[in-house]
Amino acid sequence: MRRLVLIKVEQITEYPERLSKYFVSDLQIRPTDGSILLYIPKDKVSDTGESNTVTRRQIRGISSELEKKYGTPVNVVLLKSRKIEELELGLGHLLNQRFNNAIEQFYLSFSAKSEINAWILVPGLSSSLKQEINDVFGLLLEESSLIKGTIQWIDPDIDLPSLPAILKVVKSLQPVLILSLFQELADRYPDTSEKWLNSQLNKLIKKKCLVRDKGSASYTLTSLGLNIVPSSLNRNSSDVLRALALGKRKWSN
Repeated sequence: MRRLVLIKVEQITEYPERLSKYFVSDLQIRPTDGSILLYIPKDKVSDTGESNTVTRRQIRGISSELEKKYGTPVNVVLLKSRKIEELELGLGHLLNQRFNNAIEQFYLSFSAKSEINAWILVPGLSSSLKQEINDVFGLLLEESSLIKGTIQWIDPDIDLPSLPAILKVVKSLQPVLILSLFQELADRYPDTSEKWLNSQLNKLIKKKCLVRDKGSASYTLTSLGLNIVPSSLNRNSSDVLRALALGKRKWSN
């Protein structure tokens, strides 16, 4: 078996002082393959060099520099904006206070139009309760000067993953083949079938959230898909899963 010699975080002299200029909030060494993981808040990354941000070109530059100096791959993990996480946690708490903890799952994401979209699961949801939650959610957003987008009501009676849930798993495993994705989802959602999953992946491709590589038949998130992957109440779980999963595939033998 190939022996892996890991670099230590303390050996990376650019961290934290110099890398803080690139808004690197954390740096870790992935134990499975020795890659350097740079964690950068997504809302600090821009394409045009706006004030108080870092450009993707600058990130590629520092990543390349670190790879050459330390002889190990560098991966950048874009963390969900603290603003959307805090908003999700706060609104979820307020809604459950108002509705006696009736909301079992609550996800938020920003749309391309800067609207707030929500995915909500409420067991035993009646039409009147649905309307009331919709109204209160809209009011809370309005009081925060935010625009309400759409609400997707998750069906609790069918044990199938929602589109946001599929995107989260794709993010953690990408690039991923449909069989691997199916096996991962079927463990959590027993009603999932490969045929059904294929139809959902096609929907996400049409929505420009996913792309399928013709050569390898693997799926990856587009920039739009990455932007709308919702955070859960556990914060950044898909970012952590992705960082770990990448290493597992590289060093599985």
